[in-house]
Amino acid sequence: MKKHIEKEYKITLDKETYHRLLNDLRIDKTYIQINHYYSAPKDTGIRIREKEGKYEFTIKVKDKDRKIEYNIDLDDNDINDPKVKALLKELDITDIRYLGDLKTTRSDINLPKAILSLDKSEYLGITDHELEYELKDADIDDIDTLKEVLKMTDIKVNENTKYGNFIKAMTGKVAIFCADGLEECEALITMDLLKRAGLYVDLVSMNETDEILSSHDLRFKADKNFRDIDGDAYDVLVLPGGLKGTKTLSENKELITLLKKYKDEGKIIAAICAAPSIFVDNDLVRDDHFTVYPGFENGKRSTGDKAEIDDNVITAKGVGAAFEFSYAIIAKLLGEDKAEAIYKETQHI
Repeated sequence: MKKHIEKEYKITLDKETYHRLLNDLRIDKTYIQINHYYSAPKDTGIRIREKEGKYEFTIKVKDKDRKIEYNIDLDDNDINDPKVKALLKELDITDIRYLGDLKTTRSDINLPKAILSLDKSEYLGITDHELEYELKDADIDDIDTLKEVLKMTDIKVNENTKYGNFIKAMTGKVAIFCADGLEECEALITMDLLKRAGLYVDLVSMNETDEILSSHDLRFKADKNFRDIDGDAYDVLVLPGGLKGTKTLSENKELITLLKKYKDEGKIIAAICAAPSIFVDNDLVRDDHFTVYPGFENGKRSTGDKAEIDDNVITAKGVGAAFEFSYAIIAKLLGEDKAEAIYKETQHI
C-alpha cells in the first residue's frame, strides 16, 4: 500500500478552451482511464481506477487542510479484495456501495515539480473539461509556474469554480518576514486576516533555521527561509515589528534591496510598529505620509494615525493597529469591498 499527501489545483474549462490548449501545449502523453466510484462518508472519496490494463484502488481522506491518499494495486476491478477490505476496516469505513463510472481522456505535460493535465470526463451523457495541476511533492508549492502557464495560455479564472484553493493561490502572494524577537501578533494576526481574504501567505524566516522565537517567547515555524525564496515572486512584502526582530530585518542588506526594488516597481511594501523605521532609514516614506510606533520616527514626521496608505507603501503604529494594518493591505490589493467584508466577518466594527 502507498500513502501520500495530495496537493493539486483544478480549474474548469469550456470546450473551446480545452481544445485550444490541446493544440497549443506540448502534450507528453494521452491516455484513457476509467474511475469506478463508490459511496463514502463526507470528506472521503473511494474509487478503483482502470488505466492501461492495470487497476488501482484509491481512498482519499480529508484531515484538516490536507488530503491523505491511500493507494493499493489490484489484479482486477474488485472492491472485495482482502487488502481493500483491511484498509477500509482500519479507517472505520463501512456500508459503501457502487455509484457509477467516469471515463476520462487525460493529456499530461510532465513539468519539473508537477504534472499539468487536460481532462475530458464523460458520465451520464455529460462531458466536463478541466485543467489539473498536481504537485509531485506536497511539501513544495510551485504556483509561479502555474501562473506562467495561465498567462501563456490566456486562461481566465472562473470565479464560480468550486475549486476555492485554486482561486486562493492565484489571488495574490504575500511574504511576512519573521525574525527572533518579533511581535507575534503583528505577524500572525496579519497572516490570519490576509488568508481570510483569500491571499496566499508565506511566513519567511530570517533566521538560520525556520523556527521563530517571538518577543513573548512564542515558538512557531515559518513556511520558508529567506535564503530559499524567489524574492520577485510576491505581490506584497510585510515587516512585523518588535525591537529585536526589527533590528535583524534592518541589518539584512538583501531585504533592504528587495524593499527598494518593490517600491520602485509599484509593488506593495508594508510595515508595522517599529518596523516602519526601516522605511524611514532607507527613504521609502515621506514626511506626514506614514505612521510608526512613537519614538521611531528617526527624524521624519509621522501622522500618528493607526494606519496609513501612501501609494504602494502601507504603515501602522503598533500591535493595536494590526487589524487596520491588515485591512489596508487587503483594500490596496483586493479593493475596499473585500476589506469591508473582512471587517464584518471578524466583527471588527
